[in-house]
Amino acid sequence: PTHYERILARLQREDAVRPDTTSLKFMFGAGAAVASQTIQAFSNFGLVLKQGYGQTETSMLCCLEEGDAVGKAGSVGRPLEHLELRVIEPTSLTGPPSGWQDIVPSDKAEAAQVGEIVVRGPITMLGYWRNQAGTRETLRDGWVLTGDLARIDREGFITLVGRSREM
Repeated sequence: PTHYERILARLQREDAVRPDTTSLKFMFGAGAAVASQTIQAFSNFGLVLKQGYGQTETSMLCCLEEGDAVGKAGSVGRPLEHLELRVIEPTSLTGPPSGWQDIVPSDKAEAAQVGEIVVRGPITMLGYWRNQAGTRETLRDGWVLTGDLARIDREGFITLVGRSREM
């Protein structure tokens, strides 16, 4: 998001020469959440800034599409089709997947409980190279525990709020 803040600051300068953006379809941010006001500010210039989410262990997991980029700004979007994604109550992760408790989605993501994102599907890793302990901690019966904390709203939009662990 840092480079988008810098681009926006340049666009907002009084003496800025507006670049030709007619061939630009959209911009895409990932790695950290792009601030809602940044997405809105780009929209005011007629530019779409989408948000996405993924990991090295999983590939892309979510995408915030153009039509939702402003109205759901701050979210990383909905899960993609090629995977199963759940937001799990963290204390239930100590047991087997059959006992995991999903967070109940809320009408507004900011009011929802926080849980950890878990994912499975053909896009997940098989394990960490020469790190069996890390693999056992991260993979459970085909599910990848991402370490990412999030909220989910009733429409399925995911909003990242932090990390439960670092590797």
